[in-house]
Amino acid sequence: MLEATPTVGSVETSPAEKRRLARISPQWNRKTAIFCELFPDCVQPESADAPAEEGDRASDDAGGGNDRGGNLSPWVLGFLAIACAVALGAYFEAQ
Repeated sequence: MLEATPTVGSVETSPAEKRRLARISPQWNRKTAIFCELFPDCVQPESADAPAEEGDRASDDAGGGNDRGGNLSPWVLGFLAIACAVALGAYFEAQ
């Protein structure tokens, strides 16, 4: 996920396109009922994740930096979901 090595089924995009998609994903997620149901704590009012100003976009496209903004809750939730699935699979396989 943090490397650029092509894999089967992967799609190659530029860093600018990745940042653009990351910028619009909160709006898309809010429109997806299953996302809102599964992650109610991640759904924020639209004004909280409004698109960046043009000046911010220019600095984003310059590259470098950490675009996470300090909010890792979706990453933590995803990791916990995977860890629980693996643990449950191991538990039921041992039974």
